[in-house]
Amino acid sequence: MDSKGPYRIYDPGGNDSQTKEDNISYQQLLEENSVLRERMKGLKSLGDLLEESQTEASKLRKRVEELVRDNEALKSSTSGFTSSVCVGTPVQTDTQGHRKHHGHPTSVRPDPCEGLTTKSVQPETTVSTRDKSVASASVVPLPQENMELASQLQRLESSFSVFAEESNPNQLLAHLGRMAVEFHHLSSKVQKNEQRTSLLQTLCEQLRRENSELRRKMEEDLQYRNRDLEQLRLLEKQRRDVLEVNKQWDVQWNAMKAQFEQKITDLRQRLADSQKAVLELEAEREQRQRDYDKKLLLAKSKIDNVQGEKECLTSETCELKQKVRYLQDQLLPLTKQREYQEKEIQRLNRALEEALNLHSPTSGAGMNLGEGVLNLRQQELHTQIAVLKEQVKIFEEDFRKERSDRERMNEEKEDLRRQVERLQGQMTNLTNQLHQAQNECQRERAERCKLERLQMQHNKQGQPERRTSDPTSGSANGPLSPPYCGPFVQVGHQGLEGWPIHFPPRMPTLSAAPGRDFQPVNPGFPWQSSFPQPRGSRGQADPARAPPENAETGAAGFGKRERQNVDPGKH
Repeated sequence: MDSKGPYRIYDPGGNDSQTKEDNISYQQLLEENSVLRERMKGLKSLGDLLEESQTEASKLRKRVEELVRDNEALKSSTSGFTSSVCVGTPVQTDTQGHRKHHGHPTSVRPDPCEGLTTKSVQPETTVSTRDKSVASASVVPLPQENMELASQLQRLESSFSVFAEESNPNQLLAHLGRMAVEFHHLSSKVQKNEQRTSLLQTLCEQLRRENSELRRKMEEDLQYRNRDLEQLRLLEKQRRDVLEVNKQWDVQWNAMKAQFEQKITDLRQRLADSQKAVLELEAEREQRQRDYDKKLLLAKSKIDNVQGEKECLTSETCELKQKVRYLQDQLLPLTKQREYQEKEIQRLNRALEEALNLHSPTSGAGMNLGEGVLNLRQQELHTQIAVLKEQVKIFEEDFRKERSDRERMNEEKEDLRRQVERLQGQMTNLTNQLHQAQNECQRERAERCKLERLQMQHNKQGQPERRTSDPTSGSANGPLSPPYCGPFVQVGHQGLEGWPIHFPPRMPTLSAAPGRDFQPVNPGFPWQSSFPQPRGSRGQADPARAPPENAETGAAGFGKRERQNVDPGKH
């Protein structure tokens, strides 16, 4: 079981299923408690086994220490024996062959002793119940064998002492044979002791491993026990939290129940008030319908007036454009004439300068020529100068006149441009007003259609209601919806069956009037389809206001390109 937060169980009170679930959870907790008790008993038994294993390990440690001491004693005895052998070898020079023949056990003998001394046993505090019998069986006969080894070592020492004192070679050989047999028995027992020590080491290692496994299992059991205890505490806390939350939710449920009952009463009161307001709004809607019919008639007349003004403005715009083109055509030859006159003035000025330059050197050289020739030339030059001055005056007058004409034409062109811009602004304003009127008509038509649909629905709903309702009660406030009867249904408009449906009147006189040959208006108010009609029909029915020769461009053609042509700054 994971440690989660408290379970949120909503129970407003007196729920049998919740009590059953609580009983089931309580039984589960009891079962888990019994399992945990059994685990605790197992942990206690493991603790007892651990104590017994510690006692057995202490006993084994003592026995191993005794074995180590016995091995040290054996080592000391064998070292004394080898020293005595080394002392006795130089005395017996004639029996070297026999000693060489029997010397192999003495050469092999120190190895097991050294192996016994180098091997150190360090037992751990570990135990195994299944190996205690084997360990006790292998350790019990050790003291007797140690005593036998000690007695054999004593016999060897006594034989060595006899060997040192003996001088007969035959007796020495007999003593050496007995010593070899004793050495053989001693080496076999030493090997047995080594095997037993290795067996004890393996047993100690197994005991240590099993002790570590038991300790690990005990730690895991302790962790499980702590975890189970923690889960028990969490479950108890969750149970208390659930009980507290259930109490709080019971209080909140009672408060919300009272609050919603109060809201239901308020909504019923608001429903009655809204029904009264619906009746009042229905009366206002009828009044607005009458006003709407009047506005439709006024808007239609206003649209007709705007259309006529728009056509007049388009015709005036076309005339002004033609006038601007005529002025531009007149301005082009004047500009060409002005350029020609400027070139002619420049040419005359250059000729006058050349004449003056020729007159200055000829006046210095005329002192040597005849007076007649000089006078003739002077007269010719004076006449040419006078003629040139008169031409210059004429050109100046022409230039001033041309400049004044050009300035006047520019002013007229600027005035015409302002008039065209003003007329364009008026046209845009009129088109905007026309679009606004069309949008208002469409919106009013949509509202009218919606009201007609509502009226039809009301008429359909009013017939079964009049059959089922009490005739004496009246239909002023309408029936209230009973409590807990499904979603709210909007009450239809009652008491309005006698109101007539108003449609805009047909205007037969408009079709006969000149320049106002609109199509007859349908009850559905198709204003958008009837607006583009007067422009073409008016041009066909009114010949007195025919467009000029260049009228096919229209007001829409007067765009950016023609405004650039009218602009005086471009010329």
